[in-house]
Amino acid sequence: MSAVQVNIEIVRAFVRLRALLATHRGQRFGKAVERTLVRIAESPFLFPLLYEPDIRSAKVDRFSYRVVYIIVGGDIDVIAVAHAAGRDVK
Repeated sequence: MSAVQVNIEIVRAFVRLRALLATHRGQRFGKAVERTLVRIAESPFLFPLLYEPDIRSAKVDRFSYRVVYIIVGGDIDVIAVAHAAGRDVK
């Protein structure tokens, strides 16, 4: 991970719970979200800007979900892991 601190404890707890309660698909979803969080930590400005000043969105590979986050100073705060179907997201 880069020097940028990523506040993802709530997201990780959700992913662990989902993986424990769900099928194999739930476990794959949890791993895909974790990979997305690592990519965000490594290159936070790589992903498209949704709203000013710095709210961005990264697609979760193989799922119709996006990780929505904001960059504040040197920190990254995850706002949501949201289903992207029917939404106008990049």
